[in-house]
Amino acid sequence: MSAIELSTSSFSWGEHFIYGFRILIFESLPILTAIVGTIGFYCVYTRMRILKIKSPPVITYGILFSILTGVLLILLWDFGTAFSFIVSILGFIEGMYALYLAPFLTTALVFILYPKRKVSTFHLTAFIASVVYTGMMLAIFIGWLSVRLFVKPVVVN
Repeated sequence: MSAIELSTSSFSWGEHFIYGFRILIFESLPILTAIVGTIGFYCVYTRMRILKIKSPPVITYGILFSILTGVLLILLWDFGTAFSFIVSILGFIEGMYALYLAPFLTTALVFILYPKRKVSTFHLTAFIASVVYTGMMLAIFIGWLSVRLFVKPVVVN
């Protein structure tokens, strides 16, 4: 037997099918979460148009839905699988956006939306979502920083 026959004979067709199915799921998960986020954004946008909201926060909601889609993707991968979000390049990009760029965007949205928060419930909801996300990421950063600075590593001999 050749080396190729030995390496492929250890797997059954069922194992190959399951492995291929896992790859398909992990590669399509970022696309599916983006589709869900786009549908949610379109529903909110349509509702704002039907209610004729004065100066609707369309760009704000676009930013918030893309951030929440990235957070959803990270949660789905971390809690639903044994793999990290680095498995897919799209998941990696979306996850890095949600973790590193989004806190700065939501902080800017807090300052932009503060004077407009009384215009409509959509403005107020966008303001609250920005405050919550910014506060959550700030708490995570402070927790990480305090562990990094004040917890001594345990050395096992």
